Amino acid sequence: AIAVNEGSTAPDFYAGPSWAIFDAATIERDGWDIAFPFLNFENGTAFQADTIEYGQWKLGRHNNAVTFALQPFINKTTVAMNTWIVSATVIIAGINEADTAADVTPGGITMMKVAMLLIPALLIIAGYAVWRRKFVIDEGFHARIVAELEPELRA
Repeated sequence: AIAVNEGSTAPDFYAGPSWAIFDAATIERDGWDIAFPFLNFENGTAFQADTIEYGQWKLGRHNNAVTFALQPFINKTTVAMNTWIVSATVIIAGINEADTAADVTPGGITMMKVAMLLIPALLIIAGYAVWRRKFVIDEGFHARIVAELEPELRA
């Protein structure tokens, strides 16, 4: 059943965002009109996944459902890990047991600053370096992949 969101009126009831997965190669091949006002790429309500074709090219099978299913899993895992790391840091630094901010030791404050500022900054830099070195899909490479897969995509 579709729940009616506050502010919507009959006959145009709005039930929130709708999710759909579109394969860019299929859209182009079949001439679908996937554009505004049906989808709005500018404000982030839609995105394209060029990695689906890369996965098919690399692994030999089309796994778009797996590709898109991993994103929510990664998000939820990241949130769980974030909660655990922050909780552990707060406990180890002694902040959890302090009654007031003045009761936190200088070592606890330093530990919190290192754990919440320095370590994430270093991990961001490391992640950026890996991304620059390993993520090699640009428009030209993607076009080459799609061209190689074209006979399979038409079948």
